[in-house]
Amino acid sequence: MTITFLSGSETPELPAYIAGPVIDTASTVEIRLANGQTLTTAAFDASSPLEHIRFYATPLPVGVARTAHPGPGQLAPISWVAGLDAEGAVVACLAPQTAENGISPTSACR
Repeated sequence: MTITFLSGSETPELPAYIAGPVIDTASTVEIRLANGQTLTTAAFDASSPLEHIRFYATPLPVGVARTAHPGPGQLAPISWVAGLDAEGAVVACLAPQTAENGISPTSACR
C-alpha cells in the first residue's frame, strides 16, 4: 500500500479527523468526501527509522464521520485519498469502494 487512512467521529475531546501514512514522494494529500468536497493537507516527515514514510492528519468537517460504519446502501464518507507529489501528480491512491486488497490504481483518485 502506498497510502491508507483511519478516521474517527468527533468526541468531546477531539474533532472528527482523518489521518494515515503515505509514500515518501507525496508532499500533499487530497481527501475526497462522498459529498464531493475535497480537503487538502500537507504530508509531514516521519521520525527515524521510518524515513520512507510520511504522514498526514486533518480534521473533517462537522457531521462527515457520523456514517463511519455505513450500512447496506449507504455511502462511506470517504470516496478516496490521494498522495500528490510536488508537481501535483498522483503518486498514491486508495478508493475504498473499488480497492482490491487495499490497493487502487492512481486513476481511481481523480
